[in-house]
Amino acid sequence: MADYQYQVGGSLTLESPTYVWRQADEDLYRGLKAGEYCYVLNSRQMGKSSLRVRTMQRLQAEGVACAAIDLTRIGSQQVSLEQWYAGIVRNLWSSFNLTKKVNLRSWWREQDYLSSVQRLSEFIEDVILEEVSQNIVIFIDEIDSVLSLGFNVDDFFKLIRFCFNERASNRTYSRLSFALLGVASPADLVALLGTNSAENSTPTRNLGTPFNIGVPIELTGFHWRNMRPLCWGIERQARQPEVLLSEVYKWTRGQPFLTQKICKIVQTYEQQIAAGEESRVIENIVRSQIVENWGSQDEPEHLRTIRDRLLLGKYKDKLLHLYQKILRHGAIEFENTPEQLELRLTGLVVHSNGKLKVFNRVYAAVFDQAWLNPILEAEKATKPAPIEIVSLSLQLDGDLPISECGLDYIRLQQLLATQQWRDADLETRDLMLQAVNRHGAGDFRPEDFQHFPRTDLRTIDRLWNQASKGRFGFGIQARIWQEVRDRGGSDFQIKDRFGDRLEWRSRRFWKPYPSLNFTLDAPEGHLPMAWTGYSGNDSRVTELKIFFDRFATCDRDAANSSNPEADLLLPQKIDYTRLRYLLTAGQWQSANLETQRILLKIVDRVAENSWRLEDVGNLTDGDLHVLDRLWTQYSDGRFGFSIQQQIWQNLAIIRSTSQRIEQFIQLVGWRDSRHWKSWDCLTFSLKSPAGHLPSFVAPPAGGVSQSLLLSYFLGRWEECQKQQRNAATTLDRLPDFAGGIHCTPLKHFLLGQQWQAAEKETVEQILKIAGCPTPGQLSVEAIERLPCEALLGLDRLWVSATQSQSWIWLSFRNQPRHIWGKLLPALFAKLTNCYASDK
Repeated sequence: MADYQYQVGGSLTLESPTYVWRQADEDLYRGLKAGEYCYVLNSRQMGKSSLRVRTMQRLQAEGVACAAIDLTRIGSQQVSLEQWYAGIVRNLWSSFNLTKKVNLRSWWREQDYLSSVQRLSEFIEDVILEEVSQNIVIFIDEIDSVLSLGFNVDDFFKLIRFCFNERASNRTYSRLSFALLGVASPADLVALLGTNSAENSTPTRNLGTPFNIGVPIELTGFHWRNMRPLCWGIERQARQPEVLLSEVYKWTRGQPFLTQKICKIVQTYEQQIAAGEESRVIENIVRSQIVENWGSQDEPEHLRTIRDRLLLGKYKDKLLHLYQKILRHGAIEFENTPEQLELRLTGLVVHSNGKLKVFNRVYAAVFDQAWLNPILEAEKATKPAPIEIVSLSLQLDGDLPISECGLDYIRLQQLLATQQWRDADLETRDLMLQAVNRHGAGDFRPEDFQHFPRTDLRTIDRLWNQASKGRFGFGIQARIWQEVRDRGGSDFQIKDRFGDRLEWRSRRFWKPYPSLNFTLDAPEGHLPMAWTGYSGNDSRVTELKIFFDRFATCDRDAANSSNPEADLLLPQKIDYTRLRYLLTAGQWQSANLETQRILLKIVDRVAENSWRLEDVGNLTDGDLHVLDRLWTQYSDGRFGFSIQQQIWQNLAIIRSTSQRIEQFIQLVGWRDSRHWKSWDCLTFSLKSPAGHLPSFVAPPAGGVSQSLLLSYFLGRWEECQKQQRNAATTLDRLPDFAGGIHCTPLKHFLLGQQWQAAEKETVEQILKIAGCPTPGQLSVEAIERLPCEALLGLDRLWVSATQSQSWIWLSFRNQPRHIWGKLLPALFAKLTNCYASDK
């Protein structure tokens, strides 16, 4: 046929001879004709819009009134919520030929007392259903464009659901059906919409969606038996056009875009293809004009669209490894996971006979292992190296996660910091099972919760609470549990009300685990949940009661252990958690600002947000060493105060302080020509010079000279280093035995600044010389019998290590208040008497 034209990309016209019928044509037509709500969600360039055009034609030919709304025409970036809804109403007004029946501008203004979604609802009921007497189908194309809106449109989906439910009470709505088409999964369109900024800030849940009452229409590639119309355009190029088309099908498996594109290329082939040459010619065309240098030949864009969705999506890492598994094994079991659904939406793979496999030979040739390997290597290179457990010397005052049973919370911190809530929930369950020696057992027993380690319980709660900004955690759940418990009722009623409050239940049934809301839009206390056993079976009531009773006990113990008099002796408490997260993620700029904030907090200048020179002298050596260790550890020894100090010391040969500073800032990269670099000109990456961070160029320098501030700070750091060396020397000179106790282990812990281990060793030594097996058996009488030589020996080790006053009382701060509350004064009195006698 001389005028036969293949169309590559875009919707096919009604007259196009290249349209290929598929089962989806019949399924969508019959579903909408029967009044069903239907949705077609698939990858790009699979012919969704062409399917919509043909289906509309068939329905209109039978008297059905149809409207098609392409959401991309309304816009997504610069459009407001009201403009978006107004665009939909205007499209409907025009499609149903209501221009002469309704003055749209006047009607819209008259409804200004209603919200935008209410206006759309009123327009459907009072205008469309009143003015249009036929059955009505509204097609909404490019539905995935709602994901890029700057506001929440959950109410739009709820309105569609409302129209379906209204059929029960208003038969007029039975004449109305919807068809949604786009590149998204139902989970994308419903669960993730809650992450957009809403018109009001109150978080909402997606309680009603059109996807659990709608009929999914599966849109597959062309079936070989229906592709006969495509032969007409290549009849002049081949003696056996059907054989030639079958060779095209072997490469594309009926993928509409690729099939049309290859046929169009064949149509321009200058020589007639002889019988038996079809396979060779088609392979040559595919490899030379599609596969080779595909990045530059991909016009209209198709392969690049697949690549971008694969590499730029939210599941990037998981998709790459999932695809690698498919390449290695040829196919994998289809499990309908979010990652598999997302990989299907790229168009790269297809679900067939319970397996997930590469769609066709073209994709397999383009996105092969040779293409994938360097991407995986690059991903691996850009990820931070596995983080080792931070030294106990960093666990000051509980600022960093601590465990009384040796658990490693690094992975949980990383998952929470990146808001991978589901993985963090499962990691929490694994950690909790480890804490009670039940890892691999599958579930908890009631007695596991009765004696759950207090420190770990509070550590897990604090990590969840901080990462979710107070939305998730055991503490939130415990409060809600107590609230529903106070209302009375049986244990099972309490449990069900608790599940309702946390939205673990829906319509009197407990939700399956994958149906939970793993976003920050979930209700308070919604997570963590996996520790409960994944369900709300009645057998879990006892465990819930015991767990929250245990948490309440731990909470009271923690509150009671705060002795006001003892707190006055503590060094200033600093929370290093955020800094550690930032350094772990390699967010150097934010980590630099956080370090500045911590330093200002140490000297109580956060409110002023500026430095005074005298503040530098008030910086505590303990906090400075913690900051330095964090920076050096996570930068592989490239950044930190100690690195800067080493560079400074190497310049000691320069006598002039000003010249020494000029040379220093040149070496660490803070100098631009003859001036200090501005904050935005620093290099916040590991490619910057050694000692580049943390930087005092960062605000706030206040009115203090940067050079003077730098010299004062490096001088203060040198004093801290000297104090530490002196402390080590003094400790080394102290005797290894005192009053019958062996001091070497304690000296070792104090030299390494392993404070927790040192505190535990001190307690054990005191209990040993007092003859008490446990802290609970320690009495005032036992303290009075303590040998002065032993007590002074322990205390002098602490004084020498910390360059401070007596810190022996620290060893009892983690004991329950009823144990040490009355003993601490006796301990201090005994220590005072010992020092007086020693003089």
